[in-house]
Amino acid sequence: TMEAPSLWKLNTESLEAQKVHEFAQGSYFSSHLATNGTADTLYFINGSVWAFDVSSDTFPTTPLIELSGWSYYGLGVDPNNGDIYIADAKDYMSDGAVLRYSASGEKLDEFAVGICPSKFAFHGE
Repeated sequence: TMEAPSLWKLNTESLEAQKVHEFAQGSYFSSHLATNGTADTLYFINGSVWAFDVSSDTFPTTPLIELSGWSYYGLGVDPNNGDIYIADAKDYMSDGAVLRYSASGEKLDEFAVGICPSKFAFHGE
């Protein structure tokens, strides 16, 4: 049997592991993980974009950014200003899009890109 996907927090000094949240069995948990510039917030896509305060032991109850559909293929956070970039691969055969949100989850803009956008790199990283 397959184990349900889950989010774990590791203490880097003691190497103790703590399960923070278990997702539903059979659910799709994306591996699209990103942190902000100060590395105190973990962002990930699981149906929507979630923001998790790494000092917390409690999983958030609502997503930061509501998304619909399944073609979100990449996630990045600009370390300079906290803007969140989401890659939408659309149908994986035609041009995709990038959605840009503020760190507080407000949509700033959206623009067309090439086929299957997935990764982000930021100047100064």
